[in-house]
Amino acid sequence: MKKVLIDAHNVGVRTAGNEVYFENLVMGLSKNNNKLDLSVLIKDDKWVPHNINKVDLKSNSVVLQRGLEIPYQVKKGNFDLLHVPFAIPPVNFSKTLVTVHDILFEDFKEFFSKSTLKRLKLTTPITTRKCTHITTVSNYSKESIMEKYGIEEQKITMIPNSLSLSFENALNTVTSDTIHKTKRELNIIEDYILFVGTVQPRKNIARIIESFKFSNAYNDLKLVIAGGRGWLYEEIFSLVKELNIENRVIFTGSISDIELANLYKGSTMLVYPTIAEGFGIPLLEAMASGIPIITSNTTALPEVAGKAAIYVDPYNISEISDAIRTLLHESKTRDDLVEQGTKELSRYSRDKTSVELVRLYEKILGE
Repeated sequence: MKKVLIDAHNVGVRTAGNEVYFENLVMGLSKNNNKLDLSVLIKDDKWVPHNINKVDLKSNSVVLQRGLEIPYQVKKGNFDLLHVPFAIPPVNFSKTLVTVHDILFEDFKEFFSKSTLKRLKLTTPITTRKCTHITTVSNYSKESIMEKYGIEEQKITMIPNSLSLSFENALNTVTSDTIHKTKRELNIIEDYILFVGTVQPRKNIARIIESFKFSNAYNDLKLVIAGGRGWLYEEIFSLVKELNIENRVIFTGSISDIELANLYKGSTMLVYPTIAEGFGIPLLEAMASGIPIITSNTTALPEVAGKAAIYVDPYNISEISDAIRTLLHESKTRDDLVEQGTKELSRYSRDKTSVELVRLYEKILGE
């Protein structure tokens, strides 16, 4: 039986798109694999299914992890395939599969710090050329990788994201009472519009805030921004003060899946006109929560949301404001988008994703 080692050590430690992706893959593989011997590199073992082998990753240093510890574990365990996010180790003792969610840093440099940009521009091109195979989460990202790095199409497989199991479980616990409790704890008395994501410039939160003010929605609603603080978040907080709507905008900070599920279910809409995304998991969360979506007509967002959203130019405050007003006043449009969201969500099955991954593992190992 062929042996596969999956690097999922950030699952349970962080909760960004990469962690959701690898958690979903492992959860799905635990149910849909009987041909491969699977092991997972971990820091936190609480989430790992009982039928998946665990390999502890000791180091907290990325340099030591990539340079020494992961290659050592591959050689020690005699693994046939190593599946990692972002970048492969400089030394490899097996075939390698890398998941590259996006290469937004190539076209949207202004939204990345100099250190992050330098690291990604160094490691990503090398990784995509030297690895055995690549997975990515959208056709937009797949085409970008092919174009920027000259990678042949047959070397890249698109396997999309799906809802995290923890969010899906949380959603199943939501009731009118839990929604009321979450709103009360976050000081949300009125109805509200929701944005979900890290507070940073690429998420276009400044224009969301300006559109909220311009649409006059702030007279009756609040804008809830659910997500932790990221790069250059101070400018976004300052804008709220400048517009004199501090009592109408709520920054929740990092929150649990249960709190997030309640916020989705209690909201009037998801406003998600970000500048650029390789996927956009909040779109799936909104579909699953039964709320309409406003999102951007750029990058991977139309591909992911399909017919379940109103699309806007993310740089056009007037368009975003008009879309907000439309969803506030046109109930048929809202209902149609929610219905389409249920249909679109069926494209993102966790089980389907894991079956596709098993087939890909077998294909790579058979080469």
